[in-house]
Amino acid sequence: MAARTTRRKICDQGESIMKDFARMLEHIKFLDELAGGQSEYINTNLPQLYVMIEGCMHVTEKFCDGL
Repeated sequence: MAARTTRRKICDQGESIMKDFARMLEHIKFLDELAGGQSEYINTNLPQLYVMIEGCMHVTEKFCDGL
């Protein structure tokens, strides 16, 4: 059995971050569906959260590309 290298472990952590962000976006979409457009608070704030997390995903992706 081959041992995992430190580099592989680092890359795996980067992939885990990306999966976590993708899961967060799924939760946001589901929350939006549950609200059904009936909450002004959610309608106002959820898009901002979505954009922020998407931005974090893009920055993290570029970071991971350099690992």
